[in-house]
Amino acid sequence: MLSYFPTGKPVSGRDLVGRKNEIQQVLDLVKGGQSVILIAPRRFGKTSIILSVLDRLRREKYLIGDTDLFNTTSKADLAEHIIEETLKNDRIPIRRIIKNLKTNLITALKNIEIKKIIDTYEVVLSLADKGADEERLLDEALDFPQIYAKKKKKKMVFSYDEFGDLFKWNGRDLLKKMRAKLQRHTDVTYIFSGSQESLMTRLFLNKAEAFYRFGRIIPIKAVPVDEFKKYIKETYARLGISIENYLIDNILKKSQCHPYYTQLLCQLIYFSVKGEKNRIEEKDIFSCFEEVLLKEKSGFDNIWLSLMEKKNHTEIISAIAKGMSPYNLGKLGRQNINRILTSLEAMGLIERIRRGEYEIRDRFFKECILRKYEE
Repeated sequence: MLSYFPTGKPVSGRDLVGRKNEIQQVLDLVKGGQSVILIAPRRFGKTSIILSVLDRLRREKYLIGDTDLFNTTSKADLAEHIIEETLKNDRIPIRRIIKNLKTNLITALKNIEIKKIIDTYEVVLSLADKGADEERLLDEALDFPQIYAKKKKKKMVFSYDEFGDLFKWNGRDLLKKMRAKLQRHTDVTYIFSGSQESLMTRLFLNKAEAFYRFGRIIPIKAVPVDEFKKYIKETYARLGISIENYLIDNILKKSQCHPYYTQLLCQLIYFSVKGEKNRIEEKDIFSCFEEVLLKEKSGFDNIWLSLMEKKNHTEIISAIAKGMSPYNLGKLGRQNINRILTSLEAMGLIERIRRGEYEIRDRFFKECILRKYEE
């Protein structure tokens, strides 16, 4: 099946460009019992790396589990996700079982399959209890991968994606609870990932934090230019489209090798020329770049509106977008500027390049600031 530069979902195979080294590094570490922390901006390929690692481990007969904290709505929901992901190793349809238990407990317990599962894993019955205490339920769930792995006499690797989202619910206490439990798990190794880079770095490198030095940090960088150039050239060729090398350079300059934006820009270019011509021209790149900006603008508008609610944040980030030092806005006061810079870093919007110099992480957000919000 031909690939059309897929976006908006995890990718694998040849569409996961330039990540062989990271995948192998994570594999080597977790197979050696070392937990790993992946840190990168949003839509940078963390989930694709994790899923590729877990798929390899599954084929090597490891037990695996994966839960995305961004998509969990409560501690009880998180508990259910952890248990569900763990029992997927046995292909147990846990959600259907829970639904049956909640609908009619007595009838469900007469089912031999359900009765056997509950006898083996009593915690499943707790998930079906509408009145269950969520703190107790989460306590059981956090230990469940270790209990399960020990029972199966196998090693397990469990991933927590968007780990920083724990702060949705009293994060400090929950972090302490998780550290206390997870550090005792002898049969489970963990992968943590997050896009809030300053937060993730602090959680795992600050001595005052519960997860200090819990695992090896692996920062995910931009895809190497040469690998992206080869991928773009070969993918267009498979699709029957030719493109000159200097035009590929133009694409990568505009996308700054950001995996999502590069794929999206290439995809839009392909669909713009498909059926019309078999070669890409500079004007195609320009028009599709504008289309990407248009597609992403509503999300950027929401970010901008949230910044407008924070005093002086838009002034600082606008200065950075223009290539100015934020400290040129001396009227705001150095202490206030430092506070705002820390806030913007925590939001994952900027990064420090060197002393006194910052960049906006998202190339297209920067473009929107320069072209839209300064009108």
